[in-house]
This record gives sequence, structure tokens and C-alpha cells, in this order.
Amino acid sequence: APDELENIDFSGLYRGKPIPNGKKSITLSLRFRDEQGTLRHEIVDGFQQAVVGILAEQLNAELRTA
Repeated sequence: APDELENIDFSGLYRGKPIPNGKKSITLSLRFRDEQGTLRHEIVDGFQQAVVGILAEQLNAELRTA
């Protein structure tokens, strides 16, 4: 995970429609901080993609788009 990732908070879990049987939807809040200055959204987007990639690789997680 990026060094700028300061905290991950679990916000909730949901099972039911439209989530397929055997799967669940979780909500996470990610907090990033750079001691050197302000983070631009382009940089944070890359950090988020890195975290999603790690979750996909290690937990077979996938980002829900709808």
C-alpha cells in the first residue's frame, strides 16, 4: 500500500440484492496524507487503484461499479 495511506476504516457490510449469492459488499473509507504537501486527486486516484489491486490480489475482491 502507498506510504501515504494513513488509515482504513470499515464502514459497513451488505448482503442481498443486487449482490450475487455467496458474495458481500463492504464499504471502506481510505485516508491519505502527505507530510510534504497537498495531495492532488490524480495522485489519490492512483493510490486508490493500488489499494484495490492489492485487495483483488490478496482477497479476490472486486470493485463494484453499480
